[in-house]
Amino acid sequence: MEFRNIIKTVFCAFVLTFSLISCTAGKKNVKNDIERKVVIGKAVHRDSSEANGALVSLFDVRIINDHDSIFKTYSTATSRNGCFVIEGVPDGQYLLYIYDVSKGKCDLSSIVKNQTSLQLGGSVVLKPFVTIKGRVINVPKNYPVKVIIPGFGASAKLDDSGRYVLSDVPAGCYELAFISRKSVDYLKVKITDEMTDTVLIKDFYVGYQVGTLSSVYRCE
Repeated sequence: MEFRNIIKTVFCAFVLTFSLISCTAGKKNVKNDIERKVVIGKAVHRDSSEANGALVSLFDVRIINDHDSIFKTYSTATSRNGCFVIEGVPDGQYLLYIYDVSKGKCDLSSIVKNQTSLQLGGSVVLKPFVTIKGRVINVPKNYPVKVIIPGFGASAKLDDSGRYVLSDVPAGCYELAFISRKSVDYLKVKITDEMTDTVLIKDFYVGYQVGTLSSVYRCE
């Protein structure tokens, strides 16, 4: 009888130990899953001062017909040292928009998050808003073209000479979209700290080579 009690005690201890291990493993997997859905970074100004309380947003953007649509937004604010952590971000391509309301400085950039948590290399330097001017050529008559910054809401139509102006747009590294009928051509632009408040874009050929022509400044 005593031997049977010993066996019963050992068996119960084994079951309890196995249950604890299983629970711990389950919690660890969940923790890892949460950890990998994170984007981490820091925002500063040109004088290296930290951007405190800046708005940070990740836009999941899709272009539909002649306008763009934001599928989901992930937002937070920077801490006192300019750092930010955005949780619950699945893998994918996003627009990262950081805006310091108090100083009117911002940055818009494209990022890609794959499989693990994403820690942005270096600090994001916030810059003043700018005006973008350019010209689209090789456009047939009665062939309307609309120029937009996907996810940001800035848009412009061409004048009679094919020129466009986008005012109060963020500096940074992102794409302009040229929407014509059912096609979309993309042009990567990079607006750095050294530029003036007006950025001129070289002539863009709609439909000639999608997304390959022709800015003075390119995203690396």
